[in-house]
Amino acid sequence: MIAQGHTNRSAAELLVVSPHTINTHLTPIFRKISVSSRVQLVHAVMAAVGN
Repeated sequence: MIAQGHTNRSAAELLVVSPHTINTHLTPIFRKISVSSRVQLVHAVMAAVGN
């Protein structure tokens, strides 16, 4: 959802969790795939799916 442009708040609303929960999960994801921004995350996801 984040790679599709959702904010933490909008993703949280759709998943019925708090924005803090989204942020808590994003931190290790960013670290694991070696990105430091949402823009880099989008690029990594696009590369992974071949678009």
